[in-house]
Amino acid sequence: MLNQTNSFADENKELGSFIELIPDATIVVNQNGEISLINAQAESMFQYFRNELLGKSIEILIPTKLRQVHTEHRQTYLRAPQTRSMGETMNLIAVRKDGTLFPVDISLSPLQTSEGTYVFTAIRDITNTKEAKDALQRSEQYARAILNSVSAHIAVLDQEGNIQEVNRGWRLFSKENGGSSATRDGVGLNYLQVCRQASGYASEQAGEIADGIEAVLRGDVDIFNREYPCHSPIEERWFLCQVTPMPIESGGVFVSHINITKQIQAQQELIRAYEMTLVGWSRAMDLHSARNGTR
Repeated sequence: MLNQTNSFADENKELGSFIELIPDATIVVNQNGEISLINAQAESMFQYFRNELLGKSIEILIPTKLRQVHTEHRQTYLRAPQTRSMGETMNLIAVRKDGTLFPVDISLSPLQTSEGTYVFTAIRDITNTKEAKDALQRSEQYARAILNSVSAHIAVLDQEGNIQEVNRGWRLFSKENGGSSATRDGVGLNYLQVCRQASGYASEQAGEIADGIEAVLRGDVDIFNREYPCHSPIEERWFLCQVTPMPIESGGVFVSHINITKQIQAQQELIRAYEMTLVGWSRAMDLHSARNGTR
C-alpha cells in the first residue's frame, strides 16, 4: 500500500505543492482510507513525521473507541461523495501521536481520478473556538439561572424593542393570566408594539411604559420607573415597571415588572388609619367643645 501511495504522491507533485499552500492541515485519502498526501500543517497538528503517516489508515488519527464508527461513516461517504463539512451535525475529535485528544472541524472534498476516488480532508483545530463557545454557553446558563431566580417578571429587549429572552416569572404570569401557548413567553414579539396596542383601563399606562422604554433605548434617561394597576377579576394588583439599559455594545434594555401590591396596600392601610385618626380626633374635639359649651 505504501508503494501505491508513494506512486500517487510522485505522480501528483503539483498537487502536493498545492496543498502545502493551504493554511489548514490537509490530508488526501484514497478510497481505501489510506493517507496518500499530507501537508506540513497536518504534520505539525498531529505531531507525526510525514513518512509515519503515508500509507497508513486515516483512522490512526481517530480515537480508538471511535475508529469503527468512523470507518463506517467513511464508507458511507464514498458511496455518494460530495463537498461538505463533517462538523455541522456532530462533535468531532482527533488524536495526536502522543494520545492527546482535541476537537476539530473537518471539510471533505472528493477528487475523481483514473485510480478511483480520493478525498481532500481539511482539518482545523477548534480547541480555542470550542472553549470560547463553551464559556459563552456557561455564561448564558448562569445569566438565565439568575434571571429565573428573580421573582420579578423580566424581559430582555434588543435595540428595536424586540423581546430576546424572558425569565420564569414572566412566563408563569403570562400562563396564569390567559396568555396563549404560542405567545406565552413573548420571545420575538416587539414589546413596544404590544404596549402601544394595549386596550382597556391600563392602555394609558402601557403607552407611557412604551415611551419610557424608548427614552432609555435612546439614552435620554438612565432609568425609567412607572407604577401601574394590573387588577385581575379576583384581586387588585399593582406593579412597578422598571427599565434599565443593558451594559453591552449592541444596546437593549431590561424590562422588569415588580409586584408591589403589598406595599400599595400597606400605604392604603396607613392612609385609612390616618384618616380614621383625623376623624376620631375631630369627633373628640367636637365632644370636648360641646361639654365645655364652647361650641
